[in-house]
Amino acid sequence: MPEMTMSFSKGKANETSIKHNNRSLYQENFDYEKVGHKHIKPEYTELNEVLVHEDIRDIYNRE
Repeated sequence: MPEMTMSFSKGKANETSIKHNNRSLYQENFDYEKVGHKHIKPEYTELNEVLVHEDIRDIYNRE
Protein backbone atom coordinates (compact mmCIF):
# COMPACT_ATOMS: atom_id res chain seq x y z
CA MET A 1 0.00 0.00 0.00
CA PRO A 2 1.39 3.46 -0.85
CA GLU A 3 2.28 5.81 1.96
CA MET A 4 -0.44 8.29 2.88
CA THR A 5 -0.10 11.56 4.75
CA MET A 6 -2.47 13.79 6.64
CA SER A 7 -1.94 17.22 8.11
CA PHE A 8 -3.67 19.18 10.82
CA SER A 9 -2.83 21.95 13.25
CA LYS A 10 -3.36 22.17 16.97
CA GLY A 11 -2.24 25.79 17.09
CA LYS A 12 -4.00 29.11 16.87
CA ALA A 13 -6.19 30.05 13.91
CA ASN A 14 -3.48 32.29 12.47
CA GLU A 15 -1.01 29.37 12.57
CA THR A 16 -3.05 26.92 10.51
CA SER A 17 -2.38 26.01 6.92
CA ILE A 18 -5.97 25.90 5.70
CA LYS A 19 -4.95 27.67 2.51
CA HIS A 20 -2.28 25.03 1.93
CA ASN A 21 -4.61 22.15 2.71
CA ASN A 22 -7.36 23.52 0.46
CA ARG A 23 -5.06 24.13 -2.49
CA SER A 24 -7.26 21.98 -4.75
CA LEU A 25 -9.90 24.72 -4.51
CA TYR A 26 -7.62 27.27 -6.16
CA GLN A 27 -5.04 25.11 -7.89
CA GLU A 28 -4.64 27.48 -10.86
CA ASN A 29 -3.29 30.21 -8.52
CA PHE A 30 -1.26 28.00 -6.17
CA ASP A 31 2.46 28.82 -6.08
CA TYR A 32 4.16 25.43 -6.24
CA GLU A 33 7.59 27.08 -6.39
CA LYS A 34 7.18 28.83 -3.03
CA VAL A 35 9.48 27.66 -0.24
CA GLY A 36 7.64 24.96 1.65
CA HIS A 37 5.50 24.02 -1.37
CA LYS A 38 8.16 22.45 -3.59
CA HIS A 39 7.41 18.96 -2.26
CA ILE A 40 3.81 19.17 -3.54
CA LYS A 41 3.18 17.38 -6.80
CA PRO A 42 0.31 19.19 -8.55
CA GLU A 43 -0.50 16.17 -10.70
CA TYR A 44 -1.57 14.33 -7.53
CA THR A 45 -3.72 17.10 -6.06
CA GLU A 46 -6.86 15.78 -7.76
CA LEU A 47 -6.38 12.53 -5.83
CA ASN A 48 -6.73 14.30 -2.47
CA GLU A 49 -9.62 13.11 -0.35
CA VAL A 50 -11.61 15.70 1.60
CA LEU A 51 -13.05 14.03 4.67
CA VAL A 52 -14.89 17.05 6.08
CA HIS A 53 -14.79 20.58 4.77
CA GLU A 54 -16.83 22.41 7.39
CA ASP A 55 -16.11 24.79 10.18
CA ILE A 56 -15.56 22.68 13.30
CA ARG A 57 -17.72 25.10 15.32
CA ASP A 58 -20.70 24.44 13.04
CA ILE A 59 -20.27 20.69 13.43
CA TYR A 60 -19.93 20.99 17.20
CA ASN A 61 -23.10 23.10 17.48
CA ARG A 62 -25.04 20.75 15.22
CA GLU A 63 -23.97 17.59 17.05
